[in-house]
This record gives sequence, C-alpha cells and structure tokens, in this order.
Amino acid sequence: MIQKSMLKGLPKLEIRSDIVCAGCQYGKAHQLPYKESKFMAKEPLELVHSDLLGKIKQPSTRGYQYMITFIDDYSRFVWAYFLKEKSEAFEKFKELKEMVERELGKKIICLRTDNGGEYTSNEFNNYLKECNIRRQLTCANTPQQNGVAERKNRHLAKTCRSLLHAKNVNSRFWAECMSTVVYITNRLPQPRLGFVSPFEKLKNVKPTVNYFRVFGCVYYVFIVDEHRSKTYVSRNVVFDEASSWWANKEVLPDTQELQEKLQFKLKEDSSQDSGDQTETDEPKSPINGQSQEPDV
Repeated sequence: MIQKSMLKGLPKLEIRSDIVCAGCQYGKAHQLPYKESKFMAKEPLELVHSDLLGKIKQPSTRGYQYMITFIDDYSRFVWAYFLKEKSEAFEKFKELKEMVERELGKKIICLRTDNGGEYTSNEFNNYLKECNIRRQLTCANTPQQNGVAERKNRHLAKTCRSLLHAKNVNSRFWAECMSTVVYITNRLPQPRLGFVSPFEKLKNVKPTVNYFRVFGCVYYVFIVDEHRSKTYVSRNVVFDEASSWWANKEVLPDTQELQEKLQFKLKEDSSQDSGDQTETDEPKSPINGQSQEPDV
C-alpha cells in the first residue's frame, strides 16, 4: 500500500522481514501442514499400523465397546478385533502375530502406533523386545503421524454408520456390521495398489465375491422340527435382498416368489444329498418352517 500510494496520509514505514511480530504469532499462529510419507513397504508385515477405535457408547450384542485395527503397509490389508476393555489390546496383538506369521511365513518387522496406554504397557514393550519387533511411536497429540491407521478407522466407521442407517439395523449390531465392512474393504480394488485388492496383494489370489449378499436384508431359513428350539446351521436359505430389516421387528409378509425360490432350493439340495437324508411319512410345507433374522 505504501509503495503504490493506495491511501492518502499513510506514513512511510520501513518494511523488514527479519523481525518477528509477537502480536501476529499470538493471533495468527497455526500448525504447519504435514508432508506425505514417501516410505512404502517392500514386503508383507514389514510395517504394521495400528490404532484403537472407541469407546463406543452403544455396546455390541456381545458387550464390545472398542475395536482395534492392524493394517499391513505393503498390501493395506486390515485385521480388526473387538474388545470389551482397552487392556485386551496386548492379547489381540499376540493373537494377530501368531496367525499372520503362521499364515504368511513372514515375521512382523515394525509396529507403528500412537502413545496410548494400551500400546505402551511394560508387558507390551517387553514382548516386542523378545520378538525383535521395532516400534514407532507418534508424538503426543499428533495423529497425523499415524495417518494410515487413523484414516482407515475413519473410513470403516463412516461406512459402518451408512450401512446401519440405510437398512435401519439397530446400532447394537455395529460390531457385526464393522466385520462386514472390513471383509468387503479387503476385497475391493484400490487405486493406491494399482486397482488390485488388498486380499490379492497379500495372498496373490484374486478374491471371489459371487456369494456376497445385500447387507441387512431379510433371509428365510427352513428349520426341521427337531431343530426348532436349537441353534441350527442350514444351507436352505433364501435371501430377500430387496427388503430391509425393521428395528421394531415387524414381520414381513411372505411372497409367492420367495415361496417358489425356497421350495426350488429345498428340492435341489435334497436331490444332491438324498443319500444322507431320511424321508418323513408326511412332508410339511417349507414355508411353515421359516424364521426371520437380520443378515448382519
């Protein structure tokens, strides 16, 4: 303004760039942006990111209120475990370590987490030393340094809320929904991986998704008389993927199309397993043995 004489009566002041204005520092101070890390793991389990999600206000059907995730930096494959207390994080890491090292035939080299107490206990630190696992801890109040795990948890949580709301599923099923989201995410192609899924990147096997069903849809199961009062596993299931599960447990009316589908499936399965099944004197209508449950 002084050089261009944009205002009348403005005194000519000397502009110096080597002086720090204390008032500007107090009033305009802000955090500098973080540069994106250029490091990329060259093999599975070379670097594992982890973060804890919770406390969730609504306990799950099994009483879980926390979720801990482990993300492989090489493939971006996610493993998720549910916890009732933060103190269970150490046991879940041991469970993960034994499973992935046995399955992949490789060792975890480095673990990156924040400074939460669930990760910095003496028991956890001593176990990492025994297993020769390096650890990287972020600075206090700096979640950007653990961005891979933070962004992954945020993505999973947003998708989980969307699925629950879209199908009007009760929020107590959040753990089952989160498991579904993790399972699907691991099998979706990602641009960062060259449009290859984390599952394929980690295991060198292209995933199959032809058995996927719409989340939250109603399914009808044929239950034989002797299993009516027990937990029963059956292949005789018909999915009504155009339906939704109502939180008030409203019973959906049976349709002729569903009856025909279920009867066809029962006939198909009975023809394949005729040698293993016994016949009754009076066959009953399969529709009378339906039960309705949410697919979560």
